[in-house]
Amino acid sequence: MKFFPRCGIILLVFAVLLCSCGKEEKQQESVVQTIVFAVQNGCADFLRTASNQFMSENNGVNIRIMELPGESGEVYRVLSSALSGEDINLDMFVTEDIWLPEFVSRGYLRIRDDLVVLDRETYPAQFSGALSYGGKLYAVPIELDSGIFYYRRDISDGTLNYRQLAAQSEISYSVRTPDGEDMLCILRECAALEGSVEKGLELYKRLYEDSEGETNDSMDDFRSQRIAYTRSWSECNNNSCNRFEQLKSKVRVSVPADEKGSIMTARFFGVAVRHNLASEKETIVSEFLNYLTSEQFQLSIARELGTLPIKPKYYDMPVVLDYNEYNESFAKYINNLKFRPYKEDYMLCSRDAQEALNNYLSGKISVEETVKSVEKIMN
Repeated sequence: MKFFPRCGIILLVFAVLLCSCGKEEKQQESVVQTIVFAVQNGCADFLRTASNQFMSENNGVNIRIMELPGESGEVYRVLSSALSGEDINLDMFVTEDIWLPEFVSRGYLRIRDDLVVLDRETYPAQFSGALSYGGKLYAVPIELDSGIFYYRRDISDGTLNYRQLAAQSEISYSVRTPDGEDMLCILRECAALEGSVEKGLELYKRLYEDSEGETNDSMDDFRSQRIAYTRSWSECNNNSCNRFEQLKSKVRVSVPADEKGSIMTARFFGVAVRHNLASEKETIVSEFLNYLTSEQFQLSIARELGTLPIKPKYYDMPVVLDYNEYNESFAKYINNLKFRPYKEDYMLCSRDAQEALNNYLSGKISVEETVKSVEKIMN
């Protein structure tokens, strides 16, 4: 009679232990690593979709997208604040190519040579500065963007360059932009066309003063059909123009070049994903970065955003050339791209150049004075 109660107690204890183990195992299975991923709002929707795809293939991972403002200088300020520990913690973030030297010198970035499989030889040589510094890999490239002309095909044939735009008055245009970095990129293209910084400044001022439209944003005026010709980035093709049904059939694009088409004057910038040195989620972040190097991802982002295929070999694929009307035009230039200079004090020099350029446009300083500040950020 005493055996059964003892046996029952033993069985009860065993059952409780089993239940506890089950709960502990279930708790372990439910642990989720959350990665904070800061992205610029222009590519946020696509990267959110890509992150969802990665999460569906990897249990226990949650990628939280934090959208950053679109203006280059503001993104730089937000990221600098976050990475210095003054704001929220980030695990990964999207940055423009020019910020790499400064962020490395400040100790913000984790070296990725050990866990990310990436052959730098397969990317344009001029883009390598956006990926590595001091021979070490710090980034995974995801976008290659170029300055291009947008024009109304019912009004223009799209063959006008900056010099020709400034010399005519029949086709309405604008080069105005609220982004100071964009202003400098257009200035670089004018200088490349004219052959000197001083002549480029004079051409840019004529274009700026004769710009039409109702706003300081030429793409906004173009989408609203207030102007017929403007300059923006290839990313705007899908993100902006193709989303407006009334524009899709009217809009075409062309590559900035000289009158003979022999000199391509467009300026480029690269976008890459970097890993915060302060992040403790090294393994799962590395797995996601490797996912971003896949051909499937890199082709899909070029197709969906309208940016350029990031590897020269992609231009040999007929389907890639059919993504849009300008990939084929850029194919012959892909190994001779012109980027902004990679230097640790680029943003400081850029701020000085932007201030000088605005003062020149408002007539406060001479072209000679402006050249002194602008030359520091020319390449």
